Amino acid sequence: MMEPYFVIVAMSIVFIDIRIDSLKVTLKSDDPIKYGKSVELQCLSDNTSSQSSWYWFSENNLLFIDGHGEQNINKAKYIEQQVNAVTRQLTILHFEETDLKMYKCKHDLKSASIDLTLQRYGIAFSDMNNLSKLNIRLERQGYDDHIVVSFINTSSIPTCYYHSMNVTMNITKCNTSENYYLLNGMCQIEINKTKTCQSQKSNVEVSCYLGKKITKTFEISACTLLDVADEINIALITVGFVSCIIFGMIIVFFIINYRKKLLKVVGGDEDPCKPCQEDSTSSSNGVTSKMLPD
Repeated sequence: MMEPYFVIVAMSIVFIDIRIDSLKVTLKSDDPIKYGKSVELQCLSDNTSSQSSWYWFSENNLLFIDGHGEQNINKAKYIEQQVNAVTRQLTILHFEETDLKMYKCKHDLKSASIDLTLQRYGIAFSDMNNLSKLNIRLERQGYDDHIVVSFINTSSIPTCYYHSMNVTMNITKCNTSENYYLLNGMCQIEINKTKTCQSQKSNVEVSCYLGKKITKTFEISACTLLDVADEINIALITVGFVSCIIFGMIIVFFIINYRKKLLKVVGGDEDPCKPCQEDSTSSSNGVTSKMLPD
């Protein structure tokens, strides 16, 4: 009668042995990442009895084994420590843009990772003295429109793009200067009118990411110099004018040749005025003879 009981116990033991332990890597704090500050990653395991080692990787580069750093590790950049029996912590010191990588934790034959590149648009302005500023404006330089993005005391270069007439382009031409880990600079791009010049007015939406999305919309003269239709009309007028001049020259040339041929047909090679001269001479002789006395 005890046989079913042992079967149930045995099945329970089997289920416990094949239990899958979870492993995950998270940011310790929900606060936004800030350049120049420390970022703490925690690796959490559900397995409290495992004696296997803990590993930390940056991309595919090994950083730590049970808190012992690899020989070539940058000790001024990373610290690894045990929080409790199921948690290890990796601290990235003086966080900068090059630290936006994939970080991986391995423990008890399991692995988990976190991709900090996904946090790029969540990185906040540096809050030092609350002096961070970002300005988006439209400037007219000669006949061209330029989008200008200036930033002061920010934690990174803003990621910006503009959208107009179903065309989206990144704003990547930036000049920067660095003050400790704060940045000052300006990004600029000329609006591509060969793709957007379809009407006299066009809306341009400019969006920048730096801790949050900042958007501005401008109305520009899409065709600053000439509208596409005007350019086509001017080209047609020019072609027509040149064609008229050439046609007129051809007509004048034919008229001159026709007149020369006509004169040759009427008078042959002789001077057409010669018969007139002879008639004049004979007439004058007849008049003179009549006037002479007998």
